[in-house]
Amino acid sequence: MARALLCAFAVLSLTAPLHNALLAQGSVVQAGRPSEASMAMLPMTSSSAAAKMHAMLGQRALETNHPLEAAQHFEQAIAADSTLAFARLGAANASTSFAEYDAKLSAADLATAMKIAANGKALMRIGDNYAAMGDYSNAVQAYKLAMAKPDGDAALANLHIGMALARAGDKAGAAAALNAVTGPRAEIAKFWLTYLAQKG
Repeated sequence: MARALLCAFAVLSLTAPLHNALLAQGSVVQAGRPSEASMAMLPMTSSSAAAKMHAMLGQRALETNHPLEAAQHFEQAIAADSTLAFARLGAANASTSFAEYDAKLSAADLATAMKIAANGKALMRIGDNYAAMGDYSNAVQAYKLAMAKPDGDAALANLHIGMALARAGDKAGAAAALNAVTGPRAEIAKFWLTYLAQKG
């Protein structure tokens, strides 16, 4: 009981600064609806207000580890606008099995999402989705685009580039990317370099 209470206090202390920052910016959600400012931050191209709202609520649910709620919102967004790639990608990411993931996501959805991605974090997720599908060439392209964004993390992008190239069989390219990884992720890169050396 004491451990659970201590964990709850630790979580609250970690989330308090974020909560206070959101309050200082004004309410993100008013009466259960996302604000225009919060919807403008997501890379969505749809004329349907309902599609945008449900896609945004789905993204929030996904980020707060509520995949079933996220899936419901993404499905409602797709029902309102079947061409909304952001909602299709979100629905796939909220999947609870690989079969469901494959059924919900197509390469065309990812290509559209990559074109409209607004930040490095979104491009990294798109790259991870391509890698999960075995499309390492497009995964590497997404990771390189992510690295070029202002919020891009070069160490993380190079690590993912190295992993994708290693899986694709490009030892030289993988080694170059993995050797460019710095900071705390350099230890993970060393494991991949060992894997490449053993793959012979």
